Order: sequence, then structure tokens, then C-alpha cells
Amino acid sequence: MGKALKVILVIIILGLNLYIIKNNIGILSSRININSAPCEKVITYTLGSVDGKFGISNDEFLSAINDAEKIWEDGIGRDLFEYSENGKLKINLVYDVRQETTSKLEDLGLDVKNSKASYDLIQAKYNTLKSEYDSELTSLNTSINNLKIQQDKYTKDVQYWNLKGGATPDAYNSLEKQRQYLNSQSSSINQAQNNLNAKVDNLNALVSTLNNMAKSLNLSVGEYNTVGDKLPSSFEDGLYESSSEGEQKIDIYQFDDYNALVRVLSHELGHAIGLEHSQNQNSIMYPISTESNRVLTKEDILTLKDFCSSVDK
Repeated sequence: MGKALKVILVIIILGLNLYIIKNNIGILSSRININSAPCEKVITYTLGSVDGKFGISNDEFLSAINDAEKIWEDGIGRDLFEYSENGKLKINLVYDVRQETTSKLEDLGLDVKNSKASYDLIQAKYNTLKSEYDSELTSLNTSINNLKIQQDKYTKDVQYWNLKGGATPDAYNSLEKQRQYLNSQSSSINQAQNNLNAKVDNLNALVSTLNNMAKSLNLSVGEYNTVGDKLPSSFEDGLYESSSEGEQKIDIYQFDDYNALVRVLSHELGHAIGLEHSQNQNSIMYPISTESNRVLTKEDILTLKDFCSSVDK
């Protein structure tokens, strides 16, 4: 028998986390206008942070804000907003799960429209992707369990030969082949896990869209549950916040194109003035952005005039 070869115990570390958890804590804020006299003073605004992932420049963002403010100013015939480097209202472009969801839908080749036909199309895509996900998840779990069994056997074999002072050349070669096979299987499982995580993200993008569309269209359907992680079932494209200390900001999270950006900016600027939500689906102040509407409705104008006490109806 040849010289005994010392076996090095190899510990294979598997990445077995199936899901990427995205914790998104919604911030509830009261939309309170801190100005003592509504519309009496022009609201000065400035740019805050502008995330480059949106692919628009500061100048383009400023142009969209300017178009949004003109919607209100042209409707009432007076200046309401003004850009200033030291403006009190900070307007930010924040890339988070909301825009990520929109981008993923585009990657899936889905053009989301606020209609029942669009809802049915997205639902069909969800059902297909969910079926694929369930099948791949079952296969992945089976592979993980099998690998654990083989890994346990390999570890016991290594420990056996180490206790004997070393393995024979044949035993060493056999163990080395097992080690290489386990590493190969581990890599395959990690790749399968990454592919599954991508499906999780796409599924949750579809879930958020379906739930929001169902609410917007008043459909009598059940709410879909997210897969693997928790995304908000409903979210806003933008958010206006004001504090008792006088700090004001607008965060824009999502838009499909330039017109949609102007639309969500105009909605949040309405909150900055002090306006509340409207139940008219065509209104700038309707809580769900269903259209890229850039014109005030009669209701918007009357509400604004009523709110601005110095303007006659």
C-alpha cells in the first residue's frame, strides 16, 4: 500500500436563501399647508437629490417642474411657485421599488394602460410566470435537499479517513471527485437561486400593478399576495411632506414618461399649495394617476379659487 495521503476537510458553504427581502416602510404624512394665508405668498422651491438611475438631467427635471407649476398658474392666472436656490420646498427624484417595478414591467414587454383589457393581459402574464416559479422552486428545493444529503455523506467519509490517519490514494481520489461534484452542484444551485430571485422580483412587480389597477378600475377581484418578500400592495408615484418646523419636500418615486412626470409633479404641487384629494378621476388631485393629464378640470380650478381666499370665483 502506498503512502497515506492526508485529506483536508472541505466545508462547502451553500447560499440557501431563496428570497431577497426588500423592507419598504411606508411613511404616513399629513398633507398640511403651513402657510398661514393660502396662496398669499409664492412658494419657493429648489432641487434636492436627483437620482441618476432615472436617466434625466437636473435641467430636464427642472423643466418638468416648471411645466407642472404652469398648470396651476395658468389655470388661476397668478404666480404660485418660483424657483430659488434656497427655496423652502425641496423637490427630490428618488429611485426606489416603485420605479424599479415600472422598469421591470417594461422589461417584460408590458405596456400598462388603465383598462380591463390591460389588466387581463397582465394577469395572464402573472399566471404564466407564477406557474414557472412554483415549478422551479420545487425543483430547487429538491436539489438543495439532495445536495445536503450528499454533503453530509462526504463530510462523514472525510472524517472517517482523517481518524485513520489518512486516506489511501484510491480513497483520496474518490473523495476529491466528490468534492468537485459537490462544488459544481453548489454553483448550479446558486445560479438557479439567482434565476428564481429574478422571477420573484418580476412577479411582485406584476402583483403591485394588478392590485393598483383593480382599485383604480373598481374591479371585484381578490388581492394578489407578493411572493417571497413584502412589497406594498399600493403605493404613490410621489409624496408631499411638511413638518411643524417648516420643512417641506416632494419626493417623486415613479413615472413612465415626461408627461407622466409632469402629471405627478403637478399633483404634489397641489398638495404643497394645501389642496386635498379629489374624487374626480380626471382631476389633477385624483389620488391615483390614471392619465397623463396636464390640464386642470373645472373642479380643480374652482377648488383652487375657493382655497385661495384672495381670488374671486
